[in-house]
Amino acid sequence: MESIDELFALHSRDLLHYIASIIKDPMQAEDVLQETFYKAYVALDSYEGTNIRPWLFTIARHASMDYFRKQKRLVVTDEQFFSSLAEDFELEQQLFNKLLLEDTFAYLATFPKKQQKLFLLKIVHHLSYEECSEIMKLSVSACKSHIFRMRAEIKKHVERD
Repeated sequence: MESIDELFALHSRDLLHYIASIIKDPMQAEDVLQETFYKAYVALDSYEGTNIRPWLFTIARHASMDYFRKQKRLVVTDEQFFSSLAEDFELEQQLFNKLLLEDTFAYLATFPKKQQKLFLLKIVHHLSYEECSEIMKLSVSACKSHIFRMRAEIKKHVERD
């Protein structure tokens, strides 16, 4: 019976090509090759056949399948993981913003109609105070005052909830 070093010297190149043809990643194929020889070393004393080459290829095939099974459990790569986290965060943020916006508009409905319109013009449509004052027929300082008070009230409302 040959030693594990002799087996490695004789068969490692062919086994590596075989494993690489299955796995398609040279670095991972080398890891699986090491795993193959580790398993062969552990079972070498119990091997009773005459031709060790097919036995080594069988171990390599099983080690390759084990590699794929482990990969199924570890399907997520770093990039996928962090991008999915970002997507989840974006979804949660969008949902939170939507709920907050719905709540804000529901609370906004409790204000007088004139103030609601002013708030929509300034905050939602991003008009200047001058444009808002022109549309609402108010002074610029009155628009600023109304918006300031409404923001304070809405902020209190949001913080309470």
